[in-house]
Amino acid sequence: TIRHPRQVLNANFSPDGNRLATSSADRTIKIWQFVDRLWLEETTLRHRRWRDEFTRLRSFWDTNAIFSPDGCHLATYSLNIRTIGIWGLVAGRWKEKVLVWNSDWVNSVSFSPDGSRLVTACVNHTAQIWLLKCSEDRDGT
Repeated sequence: TIRHPRQVLNANFSPDGNRLATSSADRTIKIWQFVDRLWLEETTLRHRRWRDEFTRLRSFWDTNAIFSPDGCHLATYSLNIRTIGIWGLVAGRWKEKVLVWNSDWVNSVSFSPDGSRLVTACVNHTAQIWLLKCSEDRDGT
């Protein structure tokens, strides 16, 4: 069983099924890795600005994380703040690569099949497409 201190809001597998991203009402995203038939916690992610945004809003509706098609990037977002984090797997560690300020609250995000773009669906009746720049060693976003 995978646990957070508070309610688990969403869970998404990586494309290869060996990792799982869970998001929680505790304002964290946890990455779990499947090792020897067990799910072990790999790391806990937090946006640099999430704490300030959540404190200002005093509430939130949903937090989510999705893997890119290659499993080397993760997009994290919350429905009632405008921040989208793009995380990269670099030398076995997850690092926040880009912090995007969207024009409005984000309902959902999705990677293109080749992982080169991210689309955000917004409350203001728009979808915004973001071009992701990736280096050959997958260290850049």
